[in-house]
Amino acid sequence: MIVYTVKHQIPGRIRIEIPVLKKMTMAELKSLADVVTHVWKIEGIRDFSASPVTGKVTIKYDPAVIDIKAYLIEMAADREINDFIKKGALDELH
Repeated sequence: MIVYTVKHQIPGRIRIEIPVLKKMTMAELKSLADVVTHVWKIEGIRDFSASPVTGKVTIKYDPAVIDIKAYLIEMAADREINDFIKKGALDELH
């Protein structure tokens, strides 16, 4: 399971810290963002961005449509996303 910490949250926007992201390249982060926002697209997620420098992810969402904390728990436990992050293998999810 991916370890993360909620750093800041207001309705419609949440920032989480995921220490393992600091080890990823920009290309890997872009691929991960693409997977989360397109392949695993969930209604209510408006934007997803990540930084390898800070290890933080910002998610913009519609709080009337999605329970963001339940979404985070589901994504943190997702096997394919975990494998992607652990291996840094860009082709394994496609």
